[in-house]
Amino acid sequence: MSKPASDIPRSLIEQTIAATRVATDRGDWDTFVDCFADDGRFMNSALSTPVEGKEAIRAHAKTWPRVVNIEEWRTIDGGRFAIGWNERHYDSPADDIYRGMSTFTFDAEGRIVDYEGIFDLAKVVAAYGRVASKG
Repeated sequence: MSKPASDIPRSLIEQTIAATRVATDRGDWDTFVDCFADDGRFMNSALSTPVEGKEAIRAHAKTWPRVVNIEEWRTIDGGRFAIGWNERHYDSPADDIYRGMSTFTFDAEGRIVDYEGIFDLAKVVAAYGRVASKG
């Protein structure tokens, strides 16, 4: 796996995170995945094992629904970034949200080396079930 950087400029992390946020808002998962290192790692509460490698992450991302993501807080420490968020399915009512947090580490070029998303999986499944039953 690419070596995480501890002395990466804050502006480079902010630039990468801004690109992921715009991509998430648009449901543009290809652009989101382009922010990863070639051997990046993706993990979240819905997975039993991490997805490793940019192209494997891209294939996994194509299964994701479009979402509305609202940032609650963020912090940067060296080459690490953490964010707390509220999220809902794009077609859900505004109050049908679930909360979570994500952590990122970056390489010296500002690419994501490791991502982990943590959330209440039962709430996510329930929210998506309500959307599916309307469709």
